Amino acid sequence: MLPWLSLVAVLASLGVSALSYVRAGRWKDGEDAARLIARVAEIERDVVELNSKMENVATKADVATLTAKVEGVENQIRTIDRGVERIEGFLMKERA
Repeated sequence: MLPWLSLVAVLASLGVSALSYVRAGRWKDGEDAARLIARVAEIERDVVELNSKMENVATKADVATLTAKVEGVENQIRTIDRGVERIEGFLMKERA
């Protein structure tokens, strides 16, 4: 009796496997699969678009370099401003 029971269990297992295989093959042609594939394609386009936008975004190093350059220009402007004030003071003393 035990060998027959084992045979029935194996046949049932094979039957379930075959049905799962057939159902999985049919699922690809279904409406749910089409919606899922369309959604994945849409998300893929979004990711590609975001990647292309992120290529032009400044990095932390770029921002640090720009900040250093701006600070350098500010220092030069302060130096020039002090020089202009000294010259202006000198010229105003001669006029008075």
